[in-house]
Amino acid sequence: MRILPKLLLTVLSIFVSALAAASELLVIDDNGAELRLERPAKRIISLAPNITEVLFHIGAGQADSRCR
Repeated sequence: MRILPKLLLTVLSIFVSALAAASELLVIDDNGAELRLERPAKRIISLAPNITEVLFHIGAGQADSRCR
């Protein structure tokens, strides 16, 4: 169960990094694993309802038109 908070932290880190509009993104998790993205992420996935609420609260909850 300890992997879920680390994964959520990684997802949130990617989102925050995407806001910085860097050309290449590097995220390092608590285990030291590196994740490199060529460009900011276009979508994020929330694995828990409480994290979804946090994402909407920080403005990351714009509805995808395909979900309607």
